[in-house]
Amino acid sequence: MFDQLFTYSFLLMDKYKKYFCLIIILSAVFSVLSVRNEFCWGDDFAQYILQAKSILSGNFEHFAYQNSIRSEYSTVCVGPTYYPWGFPLLIAPVLAIFGMNFTAFQIYISLFHILFLFSLWILFRNKLNKIQILGIIAIFAFNPFLFEFKKNLVPEIPFLLFSTLCIYLIEGTLIDKEYILKKSWLSYLLLGVILFVSVFLRTAGVTLVIVYFIAQVFIYFKTKKTHLVEWTPYIVLLTLYFLANSFFSSEVSSYKSVFAQAGGISVKSIFEHILYYSVIPSKFYEIPEFSSIIYGITLPFFFIGLINRFSKDFLYIIFVVIYTGLILLFPDYGGFRLLLPVAPFYFYFFFIGLASCPTYTLKIKGKLSNIPSGYIISYFIIIISFLAISYQSVLIQTGKAQPIQGPLSTDSKELFSYIVRNTNKDDKIIFWKPRAMILYTDRSSFFVQDVNRIITYKGAYLVEETDGEINVSQNLKFRNNSRLLFTNGHFKLYKLS
Repeated sequence: MFDQLFTYSFLLMDKYKKYFCLIIILSAVFSVLSVRNEFCWGDDFAQYILQAKSILSGNFEHFAYQNSIRSEYSTVCVGPTYYPWGFPLLIAPVLAIFGMNFTAFQIYISLFHILFLFSLWILFRNKLNKIQILGIIAIFAFNPFLFEFKKNLVPEIPFLLFSTLCIYLIEGTLIDKEYILKKSWLSYLLLGVILFVSVFLRTAGVTLVIVYFIAQVFIYFKTKKTHLVEWTPYIVLLTLYFLANSFFSSEVSSYKSVFAQAGGISVKSIFEHILYYSVIPSKFYEIPEFSSIIYGITLPFFFIGLINRFSKDFLYIIFVVIYTGLILLFPDYGGFRLLLPVAPFYFYFFFIGLASCPTYTLKIKGKLSNIPSGYIISYFIIIISFLAISYQSVLIQTGKAQPIQGPLSTDSKELFSYIVRNTNKDDKIIFWKPRAMILYTDRSSFFVQDVNRIITYKGAYLVEETDGEINVSQNLKFRNNSRLLFTNGHFKLYKLS
């Protein structure tokens, strides 16, 4: 019955909607096929799971204690004291049902990727023609970077969804006065909720609040009037933020340690970040041999589109400028993942720029048709994305891909198991990925590299990893003050005497 209804509904759709549904289905299939039970070192995921565990258990004190040890004892920056609690809250149900099952986590994150594709459609459906909108959706639907990136249990893809929805609501509610929930106050209420979710997922979500305020100012100077209902999102945001702050023991998020240990903000750091983030978008295409070439092709069209739509799409431009400016101030290098929220607008302006390309007259089925060269370029990029997926799949299937060393490897599991069996709950472990150590062993952990400081922690344990950032086993002073307890292919565990 359901199959017949689905088939009948599909037949009634026009070609445009059929192609859209086909893209969504294929993207979902690729997402499932790209799931891998592997995980590289990088312990942001551990912090999010630890915070999610504290939500489920209600034991914030134990988490806070171990977190304070990590922050205070570490001499190397290992992330903020707390991440915003939105993503831990988001993954808490999956953790409660499936435990630390990374396959389940990857499929869960894939759902946000699919929902993001729908948000692209509702945002640009009235601004791009059918071929352009299908092109931009396909670029994100079949992008290898996103397929691979979901293996990292971080909030970037959910934030990509909510930031895109937020821009859509700001544009529709405040600028176009097209209320998605019919009533204006309900639409502004929804906007406030989405603003809060964005800020609660990532601190960078505050840029959306700034964008909303700037848009308000623009509208006021244009119309010389404002409405009380336009202030509803601030009230909703502040109310929900206050409630969240109260529930999570007044610890919403803290990046003070990151800025402090990185030396703060300087002209030099900003300039270095500008150089870094001007070339990093090439990573979006995931093929080393072609990524820079494709990026170089798209960049001029982006600027052409930006100039052509400067006055009509000022909201998008404000968001791109404000968000990118915040990323440039952040002291750490986060890779292309930090630029993901502005990627939809990059390709939007790219497609606008392509529209200015000349057309070619081709004979198709005996008829002359004008084909814009811009379409050829856009589909060339999509085909490259397909090739990248196939290339990676072949590597995995033929066994040529290098095995990933991380917390899920056999050696790592063996190390964690030994520590759990042979150390006490109040022992401290020096390790280059302290948050992962805390997650898998429930022992306090911190990161120190200097030998003279390491040997002052009498009775503590130290783990040296083959490819890690703690290399002390050849140091005579360290060897005279430590005892080797455990070793395997990748790890050595010492106890400081």
